[in-house]
Amino acid sequence: MPPGPVLLTLSLWAQGHITALFKATTTQEFDDAFDAFLAHRVDTIVVNGEKLTRDQYKSRLQAARSLEQSAEVKYLGTVEVQDARRAGEVGTFLTAEIFEKVFIFGAPASETVTISFNLK
Repeated sequence: MPPGPVLLTLSLWAQGHITALFKATTTQEFDDAFDAFLAHRVDTIVVNGEKLTRDQYKSRLQAARSLEQSAEVKYLGTVEVQDARRAGEVGTFLTAEIFEKVFIFGAPASETVTISFNLK
């Protein structure tokens, strides 16, 4: 008998989808990862106090990763709150080392970013 469905915690779900955004290497992979991460009906996304639409947020992410070749993501902490009436909430704190298509002295240029996500 095959095993039953695997149920992910909200923390693992969030980490998997965030990592997929960073590790996407083609436009199609990024679009698929973005659509799997954010529902089409999302009204507002807040980034550093600025309210963005889903499309504005996607454009901003795409622009930020224009030179990206690959990335390594490390989660430094994640908190999850389950709520029987709603899906719950997740807060996660991570660093991503982003390796660019540009080479300096034979090695890809890189940038490390620190990000926190709060998902409801």
